[in-house]
Amino acid sequence: MFIDEIHQRFPDSSLLAQLIAENSVHGLVMMDAQGVCRYANKAWLDMTGFTLEEFAARPLHDLAHHRHPDGRPFPMAECPIGCALGKNMVVHGHEDVFFRKDGSAFPVACAATPVMLDGAPVLVILEVRDITEETQARERLQAADRRKDEFLAMLAHELRNPMAPIRAAAELLRKAPGNEDLVRRAGAIIERQVGHMVGLVDDLLDVSRVTRNMVVLDKAAVDMRRVLAEAVEQAQPLVETRRHSLAIRTPDEGVAVSGDQMRLVQVLANPSTTPPSTRRKAEGSRSRWRAQARWWRSWCPIPASA
Repeated sequence: MFIDEIHQRFPDSSLLAQLIAENSVHGLVMMDAQGVCRYANKAWLDMTGFTLEEFAARPLHDLAHHRHPDGRPFPMAECPIGCALGKNMVVHGHEDVFFRKDGSAFPVACAATPVMLDGAPVLVILEVRDITEETQARERLQAADRRKDEFLAMLAHELRNPMAPIRAAAELLRKAPGNEDLVRRAGAIIERQVGHMVGLVDDLLDVSRVTRNMVVLDKAAVDMRRVLAEAVEQAQPLVETRRHSLAIRTPDEGVAVSGDQMRLVQVLANPSTTPPSTRRKAEGSRSRWRAQARWWRSWCPIPASA
């Protein structure tokens, strides 16, 4: 019923087709055998900034598709859209980059269909859709996915550090189950390192932080001597396994800073467990490397916004 009413109101099918084309949100273009526009709807002209007269004077390819995004020339003979007519080839779902009159580039998805006359292609109908928003959304998703992978890789690495002292403590408990002093020391090690792992797992479970690649710092007054002690506790089993020596020197008085204790332990434990020498020297070799941490309270204050 509705279709019949439309045909009654618009008996001229060409007028109806023009109304549909002019009100389309996608660019619609009809090109001749030379690639020159013989028709272009309003959406296409608005999309590119060219006038119909400009498109009618030169092939569309020379105006809006003449180079690659990196600036290299793009001959029409190599263009899938330009080949649609010469090769009688239908193009669907082709993504490319077109250029506006002002020289700016924009991503498009397009389709090209040859129009046959007496068995030979004489025209090409080109449909173009600006996919700028879709491309940006896809890039954001890819970036978020990449940040997630980086974040998970970091946490996976950090989770390995507390496992070594926990394993060493478990070995102590197995070898000396009746030694109360060893049991107490091993229990304290396990308790500290499990607490450290709980904080890392909390980061892992916070999906919003994973996708934004953000780690929330739990700042408090921290004694750096305690931080160093926990970092050494994590590093010691691996240091012993690799037959390295680790010397620690700390001041007698406390060194208080405002920071996240778990993150500070990670910072100090990582260089301890992965010294550069382990990558290029055999186990048991002697090497010397030094790590220093200095804190300036008045010389180099950290702004509150940092």
